[in-house]
Amino acid sequence: MTLPKTVRIAGTTIKIVEKDLSDFDDECYGYYVHDKQTIVIGKGLSAKVREETLCHEMIHAALDCSGISFSKGFEQLEEPLVRTVHTLFLPAWERVQKRLSKS
Repeated sequence: MTLPKTVRIAGTTIKIVEKDLSDFDDECYGYYVHDKQTIVIGKGLSAKVREETLCHEMIHAALDCSGISFSKGFEQLEEPLVRTVHTLFLPAWERVQKRLSKS
């Protein structure tokens, strides 16, 4: 899978780059830098992990673009919120879309 070079979120073009993240802990597959409007995805990841990481970081970017991530105390809620949207809501929504397309 080839990653796109950019995505648009809330009218903002976000760059996507691949980078060696071996200096980070083993759990870091990517990150979003709001000031540079850039999503960084770790090099050497499997296609599935790259895709999941891109989705996860796009949610972070959407929260930043909306301004909600700059709310007082949000830093403690951000990762659990992103994981909830990514691992619980989006799969449920995809299942509903499949059911709707059959009706």
